[in-house]
Amino acid sequence: MIIENSIYEEIIYKCSSISIETGGVIGGNNGVINKFLFDKGIETTTPGCYVPDVDLLNFMVYKWYKRNIEFYGIVHNHVNEYQDLSFNDKNFIYEIMTVMPENIKILYFPIVYSKSIHSYKATRSHNEIYINDDNVIMI
Repeated sequence: MIIENSIYEEIIYKCSSISIETGGVIGGNNGVINKFLFDKGIETTTPGCYVPDVDLLNFMVYKWYKRNIEFYGIVHNHVNEYQDLSFNDKNFIYEIMTVMPENIKILYFPIVYSKSIHSYKATRSHNEIYINDDNVIMI
């Protein structure tokens, strides 16, 4: 995942200063993440679960699309040092990847934890979806 320094810092600040299980969408151009929309999520009775405001995020992705900004994925935060994807996170990623248009083969699902970001890359190849650790490259 290649990301502009300012966006990296914005994600860290917004996702770390509000509360756990918040997030947002990331976008950009030419493989570089240069856009972020923060989402505090929708309150739920399930603790430790980020429930995105889908209407807000879809509206922003649509606005980005109209401005030739590509949707690159969804970021959310975890508590303390926990940087692994949960079972629910993995299911969420599979659900998103299966509804994406065929031309979208890769999306990123970074986890914010303890003032850092750990990136996961979801790749679609034929009918299979693979989720792997990914390097974070700041520019």
